[in-house]
Amino acid sequence: MTVSTTLMMPQKSPTCSVPTIREVFASRLGDLWPEGAPHRALLAVSGGADSTAMALLAKGSDSSFFEHLAMAHFHHHLREEEAERDAEFVKNLSQELQLPYFRGDWSPGERHENHRVDRNLQAAARKARYEFLFETAKAQGCPVLLTAHHARDQVETLLHNLSRGGRSGAFQGIRPRIRREGIWILRPLLWIFPEELRIYL
Repeated sequence: MTVSTTLMMPQKSPTCSVPTIREVFASRLGDLWPEGAPHRALLAVSGGADSTAMALLAKGSDSSFFEHLAMAHFHHHLREEEAERDAEFVKNLSQELQLPYFRGDWSPGERHENHRVDRNLQAAARKARYEFLFETAKAQGCPVLLTAHHARDQVETLLHNLSRGGRSGAFQGIRPRIRREGIWILRPLLWIFPEELRIYL
């Protein structure tokens, strides 16, 4: 199956019902899934509402679509108390959903001292997060990583890039499917707004 890389502006649908959200998620997931790839996926779950909804949607599709699902959470220690609550929430969620749970930890203090990333700490944390997610996906035999980027993220990215002007190619948004480090990153929530995801919770 060939998936178009053409990016469309999501259409907001504030009255989207729970069954419709499930249908959109399942449809987009099926469209984006790499042809011939095993139906094994790692869920990147931060503990926020969006990734929590994604985990619930994926688990709801578990018996009919996935051969294996696992959850991963990355603790970057940038917001100690709040981040620790998020990590504990994700761990408890994984137990409720009966999914394997993996946690990655990153020490910004060490990176700050040894690698001089103080000017771009967020970028360094993001890089470390994806390294952990890719390694965990490979260890679990998951060719696919699911992230919870949603329609508002897409709109904001498109508008930001448009405001920068320049070449016509600058008008780009978040790709729904991309391959990095041998792992497919799929974003099946790009067609769903966060308000709609809250309905599902």
